[in-house]
Amino acid sequence: MNKNLKLALILCLAPQLAAAQGLMNWVQANPSEVPSAGSGQPVFIEAAFKQVPNPQYQDPNESAPPNLTEDHLKAILEKMVKAELATLPKGSKPDKLTLKKEDVMRVIGNMAVIDRNYVDAIPAKVWDQAIEDMGKTAAEEYPKTKSWESTVNAMVKTAASKILDPFSVYWTKDEYKRFQDSMKNSFVGIGAILKEDGTIDVVVPGGPADKAGLKAGDKIVDVDGTPVKNSEEVVKRTLGKEGTTVSVTVQRGGQALPPFKIVRGQVTTKNVYSKLAAKDVGYIYLGQFSPDCDKEIIAAIGALKEKGAKKMIIDVRNNPGGTVDSVSSILSEFMKDKQTIVSFKNKGQVMYSNVTDGDGKFLSMPLVILVNGGSASASEILAGAIQDVRGPMIVGSRSYGKGTMQSVMPDREGRALKLTIGRWYTPRDRSIDAQHDPETKDKVKGTGGVVPDHLIVLTEEQEKAIMKQLYREVQGAAPEGAPVDDPVMQKALELLSK
Repeated sequence: MNKNLKLALILCLAPQLAAAQGLMNWVQANPSEVPSAGSGQPVFIEAAFKQVPNPQYQDPNESAPPNLTEDHLKAILEKMVKAELATLPKGSKPDKLTLKKEDVMRVIGNMAVIDRNYVDAIPAKVWDQAIEDMGKTAAEEYPKTKSWESTVNAMVKTAASKILDPFSVYWTKDEYKRFQDSMKNSFVGIGAILKEDGTIDVVVPGGPADKAGLKAGDKIVDVDGTPVKNSEEVVKRTLGKEGTTVSVTVQRGGQALPPFKIVRGQVTTKNVYSKLAAKDVGYIYLGQFSPDCDKEIIAAIGALKEKGAKKMIIDVRNNPGGTVDSVSSILSEFMKDKQTIVSFKNKGQVMYSNVTDGDGKFLSMPLVILVNGGSASASEILAGAIQDVRGPMIVGSRSYGKGTMQSVMPDREGRALKLTIGRWYTPRDRSIDAQHDPETKDKVKGTGGVVPDHLIVLTEEQEKAIMKQLYREVQGAAPEGAPVDDPVMQKALELLSK
């Protein structure tokens, strides 16, 4: 067993620093008890594609994490001990500490997972600085909270922010729960989409706000007796447990109405929307690649075919991405047998590829993909693959440029580490990953993304108006104002008319 993991377990099991050395014999006698980070690779559902591993791939970290040293692990424990000792009366002994083995194990375990599985090797000097920063976080957070739960959360968040890319993050229990809810296209609240100033833009049909009588254009000014000034304050106060009641006061036409009593409920927003855009052209809008959305998309295409659609438009504008298995399943239905859909690399080596398993159901159907700057990740896998295997049928503006893959690794208590474990490449081995400023982590403008074959230049105001109109249509809300022209949609219809 490698020294790094031996030491990690020693430190995790030691209630105080002085006791650590005495546990070495136990660790050597019980190697199977050492926690494993696992492969970090996602599990894929059965579909018309298969995951093909690269037989030449060699795990660069097979024996041990490459740059996380024994000194690093010892240093982090020392800093945690010092952080709590500083809050105790002068002269207190380490046996008075509340720091538990589980707290230390959580810090060191996440560090080891990051070091072993992150897409790029992390130099030892980067770990040096991260340990210092984590120590400062512990010294600041523990005296304020007297809680190792919140302090460890803050320490791991510090490591993630200092070392990792913008798409890797450590989630607390509440944050991970919110992420899980977001992937279900549902949440517990009142069911109203707001403008920045707290004015209701869209009332979700059939949702709690709709049932209570709120309308688009109502401005929320008070929630449970507390004045609110913007959408952030409204959302914070209206979210809550299902079945509880919230009192909302609105202004309608400039006049305040009596408070509305709204029972919070499960709100589901529509993720897949379909219609006939022309006599023989089907149109599908996809909000995000949520689990099982591939089944909805494939069923929607089948239904549109029955209505006469022979050609298809799939709109992923403002779609932030989602699960790789869903987009791979959708793509497989438009591709030939044994074609590569997407490949994933870690530390420069191809780990595996998703490859079609049989000819797709819609292989001969003409297809156009609509993208914009809000199309990211799985949306770009879709556009990049179609561009490579089907030719110039991408319309819109340059997509976001998120060419990485994340794996979500939850622990038993409900926290989770979302870690970038690979970069993905199109069938022609193209990376669309944008560059990021190493200091701010902001995306460098004009880098990365799928560049459409048919580029449509829109102003920011045009883009917002088009997407607002589209969102209202998707969610079943009544049109607002005069119709807005959509040059991207018009170009797609023009291409499919030829």
